[in-house]
Amino acid sequence: MMLIQSPFAFAVLKGKDMVVTMPNDSIRQICNKGNKIEGKPLIEISPELKDQEFPVLLHKVYTSGIPFMANEALARVKRKGKMEEVYFNFVYRPYCEIGDTISGVTVIAIEEQSRLKQKNN
Repeated sequence: MMLIQSPFAFAVLKGKDMVVTMPNDSIRQICNKGNKIEGKPLIEISPELKDQEFPVLLHKVYTSGIPFMANEALARVKRKGKMEEVYFNFVYRPYCEIGDTISGVTVIAIEEQSRLKQKNN
């Protein structure tokens, strides 16, 4: 329950298609799609990510089991019909089922507010 109410964006992306499960309100806000994200592949929800580094990184974590972490990573996201450059601190960790079988990737992220302040000054 704590992660669901966290200011950090949280979701588990399941399978090779990275289907969104267990999204909290923070990740719903980042995706800007409200309650329409659960059960859909990440790229279907945010097609602007397709040619960015994030799908490749998620795939590496999913197939290798090696976590990945980044600070102030630039993402181009579509919000309210406009593309924006946003910086995130995030962690991708393998999501394991019983028997240590990797079935997805856990995503925890937060938008980097200090970068926003610098950009607006």
